Amino acid sequence: MESTVDPEIQALTLVGRAFESLTDTDARLRVVNWAIEKYGISAGSHTTPAIVPETTAQEQVAQASSVVESNKAKRPRGAKADKPSLKHDLTFHGSGEVMPPLREFFSAKFPTGQASHPAAFAVIAHWLKEVGGTEECGIDEMYTAYRWLKLKMPKVWAQAFRDGKTKLGFFDDGGSKGCYRLTHIGEDAVIRGELGKGSNILGDIQADPPEVDGTE
Repeated sequence: MESTVDPEIQALTLVGRAFESLTDTDARLRVVNWAIEKYGISAGSHTTPAIVPETTAQEQVAQASSVVESNKAKRPRGAKADKPSLKHDLTFHGSGEVMPPLREFFSAKFPTGQASHPAAFAVIAHWLKEVGGTEECGIDEMYTAYRWLKLKMPKVWAQAFRDGKTKLGFFDDGGSKGCYRLTHIGEDAVIRGELGKGSNILGDIQADPPEVDGTE
């Protein structure tokens, strides 16, 4: 009969049993550090593990299950909670000599047709700031711009912001929940056109895209 025990629980149980045979704290720490290096885990600061009292296998499974359920409760809901809405007050026609229409500006920044979602977000955020003075934006603004530009949609909208923040330094948290502001690094990358490599998310940017009307 196939086991229905969560693999994470099984791993925690096995680790717990293995550590029972190691009563030396330094030995346990060496094992932890080996695992971190072996599997490329980013583990922040290391602390010396405490010696835990002997427990039965049943108690170990119960403790492991509690840890797994606690971790699952802390995880983001992902795409199910990531449902952007159209902002009908946004227009993308540009502002005369200050900035060209978004379509023209965006295409000029990605002449090869290759763009990552974080880079695309940075270009859109820069354009919105220059044209409308929008200092912060969220997934609603990005979704509306993507619809206008006929771009391929990301699977999880907020992830593009998070990657732009943690991996590229393009964004920082804004003052409102779910909003981000472009950093000086992001501004400089857009201005210089140094937006890194990406994939073909540009789709078919039409010469005269239709007005965003809220229809799918």
